[in-house]
Amino acid sequence: MRILLARFPSGLVLLEHYDASATFGALIVPTRARPAADEPLVVEVSFPELSGRVLLRGRADGAAPEGAPRLHVRLLPSERTKRDYMLAAARGEVRGDRARRHRRFPLRVSVRFCESDGGGCTEAVTEDLSTAGLFIRTPFLLPMRTPVTVELMPGSKVPLAVHGHVAWQRTGAPSSGFGVSLDAEGRREARALRRLVRALKSSGALDEGAREDTGALPMLA
Repeated sequence: MRILLARFPSGLVLLEHYDASATFGALIVPTRARPAADEPLVVEVSFPELSGRVLLRGRADGAAPEGAPRLHVRLLPSERTKRDYMLAAARGEVRGDRARRHRRFPLRVSVRFCESDGGGCTEAVTEDLSTAGLFIRTPFLLPMRTPVTVELMPGSKVPLAVHGHVAWQRTGAPSSGFGVSLDAEGRREARALRRLVRALKSSGALDEGAREDTGALPMLA
């Protein structure tokens, strides 16, 4: 899956590149990339008022009107919550310090999650991860605030278990799942997760500073 980087100098400019006429909204992304029609995409949006980044999934809808190279990307219905937060931040309706302060990497990693109170375990994959948390793609949603233990890359030589709680949910197949926020007592685990992220970056699986307009969403077993 391609990843498009959309950097805007201000929230006002972001709003000028947002198309509210699309059913679930759309973004006009400055890029020279020309994906196939209806190709699934991830757009990583940032602007100063956001104090972070938002990852939005959508589909290519062809080139935008004449002018600088731009692409029209229709957002998926599953992205409604993130879309609304992005727009609210652009309008100055939410404080920027509520945005994530940890870089989230779009990365599929095999995981096993278990309810910390002794519930069953389920195999799944991540959609993204950071040193503060991760999003697990799964149809088996857990209630908000449920304590969970997540083992990353189970069965590998270097599995990593982290502890946290369900912070938010996203419904709607095929992209349903939930976000896990690491608990305060998991700072040692956060450091281990940071080392894992660095190892993945050094191996080439992650490219934090990637400026190109395309890229595959990698999968690590």
